[in-house]
Amino acid sequence: MAIFIRLRPFCVARTPSAGNLDIHSQEGARLLSIMAVIGTRPEAVKMAPVLAALERRGARTFVLATGQHADLLPQTVECLDLRIDERLHQADLPHLLAPLQRAIRLHRPAMVVVQGDTRSAFAGAAAAFLENVLVAHVEAGLRTGTPFDPFPEELLRRGIARFAGIHLTPTEASKQALLREGVGGRVEVVGNSVIDALEQVLAKERRRRTPLRRSPSSRPRILVTAHRRENEGRRLKEIVAAAAKLASEGCAVTLFRHPRLSNLSWFERCARPAKVSAPVPHDRFVSQLACADLVVTDSGGVQEEAAYLGRRMLVVRERTERPECLSPGERVLVPPNKDFICQRAADLMGRHGPVSRSSALGTGTSGSRIAEILIGELEKAGNLSAGSELICR
Repeated sequence: MAIFIRLRPFCVARTPSAGNLDIHSQEGARLLSIMAVIGTRPEAVKMAPVLAALERRGARTFVLATGQHADLLPQTVECLDLRIDERLHQADLPHLLAPLQRAIRLHRPAMVVVQGDTRSAFAGAAAAFLENVLVAHVEAGLRTGTPFDPFPEELLRRGIARFAGIHLTPTEASKQALLREGVGGRVEVVGNSVIDALEQVLAKERRRRTPLRRSPSSRPRILVTAHRRENEGRRLKEIVAAAAKLASEGCAVTLFRHPRLSNLSWFERCARPAKVSAPVPHDRFVSQLACADLVVTDSGGVQEEAAYLGRRMLVVRERTERPECLSPGERVLVPPNKDFICQRAADLMGRHGPVSRSSALGTGTSGSRIAEILIGELEKAGNLSAGSELICR
């Protein structure tokens, strides 16, 4: 007889006064306190609209940064005006769990919110689960169906789904993926808060009366980002070589260099004559993205932003968990091969006419929708916990 352990969320006793709780009272502040665990730049970008919406509704939030993106997070936090309440200065998964559990025991949040599929998100969800605190997962349900692509993100987000009691999915397809897996708890389609963050940048530009546009007489602008683990080694060299070739053919190519690639001595040499840039604040990146004729990327967040902005795009991956960002003849997958990338780049830039914009991830109201769901759950149930059930076969 084999014994399996299946983890599932379940409700514990309802707080009698939770339904009519005054969230401005001492008891209400404790009950509706929400801890957000973030560690990377994309998590900060996508969590900021959620936290702002929660605070507008009177929830007390606490933001804990793990230190996973120690080089990128400070400039992102400053750009987004995001408050960090505690920093752990830990980047590795094995060292995150214990300090996260201590922080949860100290601050006693009613809920822990994590975003995406990073090591920080996984550790935050696991720590909250072990401390019997409700986990809400923002951007839940993304799947490629292949355990090692992307690695380790596909495995991490599947694990988070087992810890979470609230699953906030960007699309109906991601909701259906979770339902097929038989996850417990509440599953809601809310769009993606990256669009909220993007709209905030665009709104600032409109208020400054500096619309994001480029001169029609300038050289074709190509923006390139590459940082994924699957594209390390030879694959990364192929992407950099493609950037160099496109630049040598007269395109204005900007290749963003992720901090984790800073020790590669060959990077800048092989990229010439493309311009190599250090990461820039989120608002400046969006400005450049909005003016690009072509985007070449392996980033999930950049896929979402480019699709919403209506940019032509090459996704340098074998598969994507964001199929809603693709569009035939406009935004397509391409293998990490110099010749393929350059050929497809020429094909896409040779097309004329407007490029479609994708609204599949929402129109900028996801943060408010998420806040409404989270506060509603806490007011309704008082608290949720997690437990395990033995299944014998």
